[in-house]
Amino acid sequence: MNKVYYVFGIFMVLFYVGMAYVMIFSPIFVKSISAPIRYGMGVLFLVYGVFRGYRQIRDMRNNFEN
Repeated sequence: MNKVYYVFGIFMVLFYVGMAYVMIFSPIFVKSISAPIRYGMGVLFLVYGVFRGYRQIRDMRNNFEN
């Protein structure tokens, strides 16, 4: 079951980083969300994605060492 959690965690990291890319660089939300809010949300998605990636790697190392 741990492998399922690891795969899901990696998927979520990719999702958050992908959402950051879409918010910052893609023209999808240009008309519906103002630029400062889009950039702020993009930065938050990126920071949270990096944080989850760090936690994912840390947990994988701790569980495979034991």
